[in-house]
Amino acid sequence: MADVFISYSRKDQDFVRDLYEALEARGRDTWIDWMKIPLTAKWLEEVFSGIERADAFAFIISPDSVISEYCTLELAHAVKHNKRLVPVWYRYVDNKAVSADLASHQYICFRKSEDFENALETCFVCQKVASEHHFKSALESLIDAIAHDPDWVHKHTDLETGAVKWNSKGQDSSFALRGKDLEEAEAWLERGGEKEPKPTDLQKRYIRASREIADAAKAERRRQRVTLGAVAFGLIVAATLGLLAFWQWLEASNQKNINLGRQLASEARLVSNQGDNLLQTSVLLAVQAKQRLPSSGEADASSLEADQVLRGGLSLLRRPVASLDHGGGVNGVVFSPDGKYLVTASADKTARVWDAASGEEVARMDHDDAVNGVAFSPDGEYLATGSKDKTARVWDAVSGEEVVRVVHEDSVNGVTFSPDGRYLATTSNDTTARIWDAYSGDEVARMQHEDVVDGIAFSPGGEYLATTSNDVTPSSQDRTIRIWKTTSGKEVASITHEDSVNSVAFSPDGKYLATASRDRMAHVWDLTSGEEVGRYPHGLAVLRVAFSPDGRHLASSSRDKTARVWEIASGEEVARITHEADVNGVAFSPDGKYLATTSDDKTARVQLWQPEGLIDEACLYLTRNLTKKEWQEYVGGEPYHKTCANLPGPEE
Repeated sequence: MADVFISYSRKDQDFVRDLYEALEARGRDTWIDWMKIPLTAKWLEEVFSGIERADAFAFIISPDSVISEYCTLELAHAVKHNKRLVPVWYRYVDNKAVSADLASHQYICFRKSEDFENALETCFVCQKVASEHHFKSALESLIDAIAHDPDWVHKHTDLETGAVKWNSKGQDSSFALRGKDLEEAEAWLERGGEKEPKPTDLQKRYIRASREIADAAKAERRRQRVTLGAVAFGLIVAATLGLLAFWQWLEASNQKNINLGRQLASEARLVSNQGDNLLQTSVLLAVQAKQRLPSSGEADASSLEADQVLRGGLSLLRRPVASLDHGGGVNGVVFSPDGKYLVTASADKTARVWDAASGEEVARMDHDDAVNGVAFSPDGEYLATGSKDKTARVWDAVSGEEVVRVVHEDSVNGVTFSPDGRYLATTSNDTTARIWDAYSGDEVARMQHEDVVDGIAFSPGGEYLATTSNDVTPSSQDRTIRIWKTTSGKEVASITHEDSVNSVAFSPDGKYLATASRDRMAHVWDLTSGEEVGRYPHGLAVLRVAFSPDGRHLASSSRDKTARVWEIASGEEVARITHEADVNGVAFSPDGKYLATTSDDKTARVQLWQPEGLIDEACLYLTRNLTKKEWQEYVGGEPYHKTCANLPGPEE
């Protein structure tokens, strides 16, 4: 969220750049589009989003801006969302040419012939403003206008952002306000008649709909409480007839089932090692084990063992994507935005594009040395690679043709596109991270570090860039995650680590930052407080981290030859994937169902990672259930039932 969005004509860009730097120096977060690109739907969507997420809308009045198609569209969108309008008079315009929406507000005047830092509001349209503000500098007046009644304006921006998202998602109830947020929004709306900017119609509908959803949920909870009360009464009656004995029996039965699950997990492992002729038996036993074992708690180790047997079995039965083989270690992996393709970076001097459904190679990009990192543009049309040959390159994802090349002074370790696709960010052994224009290859900003720079990630909104520096020399003290302002390349925050940091990732909502470290941990940090909120252990150095699309899980890869998936809130390991060497890369598919991993064992792999998904997948590719003889041998005296409901039983 920005303090102010500035709308301006390109002919006033020098003045606007000075104004931007002055506002930034005074701690004001400013949204400005510097790009000279065609007016497209994608560009316009990003600009409109910037307006919606800004507290105020400043319009630089000049002969060019009042007739600009760009500026007119931006002003109309700001008016539509009831943004606080701040007209800034820069070059003379007949007042009749100024939009009525702007003319109804007091102007703040910056005379073009004066030093704007000390410019007094002396032009004829600003005489009244000048006297009222006692000739305060125009800059101070602008800051006052932006910062007036900040609590009200911040809430207006927050609610408009939430309302727009709710509306764009088809008014899905999961995006509605709840609890304290809803109460605060209703109180805010009650004060709407006396405040500026006024609440929008969309905000009003959003708050009313949220109340209706909350009331309906409250009524449902009351109904459930009545039902549960009746059940509770029945249980109380049952207690008089021997409830204690019933619960003792139930607990013993549950524990017996868990013990059997542990036993079946071990049996599944043993059978899996006895040859392919027992493949289906081992997978069926693993499914039986997982159906009996809880996904967390003291039985977790056995559940993970059964999980690994299932994964191994599925790799032999049939997997959605086969193992993707390279001629050298595979350093990085990324899914295309639509999930149809997978791209890998390898020490064999290639980056390769694979069909995610079939595992077939569809394109190959050759380099002069090992490829260290890959990234898709947000629209999926372009692919970026970073190589040990000191270059980062942008390729047409369909044709495989190189379209842009930029050069560092040493190996390029990481590449990533900004969320809007306008910029390419790179990291290098030359101790710099750099931001480039993704279309022209021009360098936009450079961030200097003390040592080799490895990890890099844009925040979800693109306002910030996080980098990690790899401590490779005994004297280096560069063990920090640094966060930079994208537009200026200025460092705005840092987090100190106990050991060198290999990679970094923002959560989808931008509230958290995950890091992979040589201290054998993946870490999660709260970006508001800077506090560490979770640690997720491996046996050796952690190399890469990635958030699931819903932000609930974290994947980490390590030199301990595993990739692991963690439930962030509880810190519990919920899945583990094993390679034969260091696991260098990890990525979730866009739908969150699959996990891609890359390794020094020269393979990339794609697997279902959720336990319930594994069971469904196994039952899809198995051809039978356990025989009665197998049931008797491994399960024992428990009555026979199908392991997979979709498959025939022994007598069918």
